[in-house]
Formats: sequence, structure tokens, C-alpha cells
Amino acid sequence: MVDQETTACASNWIDRQPDGTWRFRGAWFSCRDADPEPKRALDVHLNTRAMGPALWYAYLNRDAGLIRLIRDWAPARLNSMRQTGHGKPAGIFPSVVRAADGSYLAGSSAGAKPRAE
Repeated sequence: MVDQETTACASNWIDRQPDGTWRFRGAWFSCRDADPEPKRALDVHLNTRAMGPALWYAYLNRDAGLIRLIRDWAPARLNSMRQTGHGKPAGIFPSVVRAADGSYLAGSSAGAKPRAE
């Protein structure tokens, strides 16, 4: 059975950001809330793991709202993978991006060495 509780949380995790792109609100979160501190407003690679049950639920149940949320979130992940600034090769997903603008430096000058707290 697919975890419906985790699936219900997904809409609390992902939100439209100031740049218009949909990303996780943060990397420190519960089902209903996320830490609002700007230094913790990050979409980290492990957030995809939190979405695992929701991905399966959307696939198995064809939940239109959840599919729309995943469809809105996916371009931000792909865009961060395609970026090449600061020594990051295209095709590599950064381990962390800033939720508000998609920057993958996150407190560092090197894309491969973010400093997420």
C-alpha cells in the first residue's frame, strides 16, 4: 500500500518561489511546516527521497493534483542539472539549491561544495 499520509504532505513541501519556479520550501521540514529561516530554505537532493511515496501514489492512482504538483516541481530540478556556472558540469544534479532563486552555491563559491546548515 502506498503511503497516503506522506502523499498528503507533498503539497505543504513544494511551493512557488519568488522567481516563479516550484521548489521545496526548505530542507528542514515536517509534514505541515518548514523552517522559514532563509539559510534553511533549500531544496536538497534528499527531498526527492521524501517525495518517493508521492511519486508512487501519483503513478498508481493517477491523482491529478499530485501529478500537477510533481510536473510543476520537475523543471526546477532539471534546470539546476543543466546549469554549468561555477565549475559545475552539465548533467549533474547539485546537492542543494536555494529555494528562492535556484542558486546552487548556497553559501559557497564552488558549486560542488555547498554549505548548507
